[in-house]
Amino acid sequence: MLELDDGRFLSESRAICTYLEGLYPEPNLMGRTAEERAFIEMADRQVELYLLAAIANCVRHTHPGLAALEQPQFADFGASQGEKMLGYARVFASPSPTSRRSAASSSRA
Repeated sequence: MLELDDGRFLSESRAICTYLEGLYPEPNLMGRTAEERAFIEMADRQVELYLLAAIANCVRHTHPGLAALEQPQFADFGASQGEKMLGYARVFASPSPTSRRSAASSSRA
């Protein structure tokens, strides 16, 4: 969370990055060209939709401390989400946009 000089808060990482880049354009964070900005936006959304969702499901269904809140917990589902998350993490760590694209499309199947 980022508190602005006027006391308002920005609580979303994407909004904070946009704000900071507006104040300090160098080094560039969000891309210079339309293509760079589009690919950065796509990667940001893919991490949010695929990686973070899998992490949340894994933790919700496998952590004993959440058993009272997640009724019932499905341990097998949580474990499978953990494996899926590790696969996504490997893809997002890869420098190849092609591998990211193929992983994203195969996860929707």
